[in-house]
Amino acid sequence: MDFKLRTNAKYFSSEDVLADLRDAAKKLGKNTVSSHEYPKHGKFSVKVFRNRFGDWNKALQAAGLMVTFERNLSTDALFENLEKVWLSLSRQPFYGEMRGCMTAAARSMEGSPYASRTFGCAP
Repeated sequence: MDFKLRTNAKYFSSEDVLADLRDAAKKLGKNTVSSHEYPKHGKFSVKVFRNRFGDWNKALQAAGLMVTFERNLSTDALFENLEKVWLSLSRQPFYGEMRGCMTAAARSMEGSPYASRTFGCAP
């Protein structure tokens, strides 16, 4: 049996906590770490990061790591992303090319053809 003492975060500075977050990402060989991966590689609870920094993404940003998943994006942000992809492809992107972004857009617009009408396309 492997005995491991829990680390009480109240005795550590925010910089120490962020350093551990960076170490966890380094152990994974990535420039980010998910809140699901961190407990296997880090010393602290995920809740520590949410309490100190507001949410997981803000903790990643404070640690200088990459945010890979954003929640609760505004409709404007979704449209900006759709527009960038559309312009880069010089055509309307296929659903699968959006890698989850269109899923969020469809959920937020309840599957309406609003996006097509916004870009001047017939539904």
